[in-house]
Amino acid sequence: WRAVAAQLGPAAVTYLPHGLPLADWPPRTALPTQPLIVAVGRLVPKKGFDLLLAALARTAAPPPLVIAGEGPERAALTAQAQQLGVDLQLPGHVAPAAVRDLLHRASLLVLPSRRTPQGDRDGLANVILEAMAVGVPVLTTTAGAATDGLDHGRTGWLVAPEDVPALAAAMDRLLSDPPLTAALGARARARVEHRFNLEVNSTMLARWLRAHHAR
Repeated sequence: WRAVAAQLGPAAVTYLPHGLPLADWPPRTALPTQPLIVAVGRLVPKKGFDLLLAALARTAAPPPLVIAGEGPERAALTAQAQQLGVDLQLPGHVAPAAVRDLLHRASLLVLPSRRTPQGDRDGLANVILEAMAVGVPVLTTTAGAATDGLDHGRTGWLVAPEDVPALAAAMDRLLSDPPLTAALGARARARVEHRFNLEVNSTMLARWLRAHHAR
């Protein structure tokens, strides 16, 4: 949408993001008692899960990692985790209710997205909004459209794509600073309520359609 706005001018473009049914994603009421890193997505190169394993192995005290999803990189990720000594769980594709349960147990949602040589990259992933709604801090990269939902240091944490040392340092920082992660999670929930609320955004879309249909 930014490219279109740059061509046509900001006044010609209305950006209305997708939203979540927030009643299905209530904020968690307690922080996890054990550290756990969670990632969700297809096991494909653009997700950067190989980078996540490499970074996790460099952290001061690597916590367990759960990557929920299925895809062609499963065997390679399993072998990499074994080589690095990372505690990796790959439950495969999971239902939305199971994703919600995982997020309630998560210390962080980490999505180290990258742009592939073919130009493929992530949009604003639903799981980012789901984690924000639950109040889980999100650590991701600037390679995709996560910047549409996250403000670095306020509602999430952003690092450069394919920067394994920076990703490891960010995980160490966030895992060692509960007040910071609690504040990030609370502000993320507020951001979703304000900007990515399905009920509110649906009403805005209907209003926009009525206004433009009347022209």
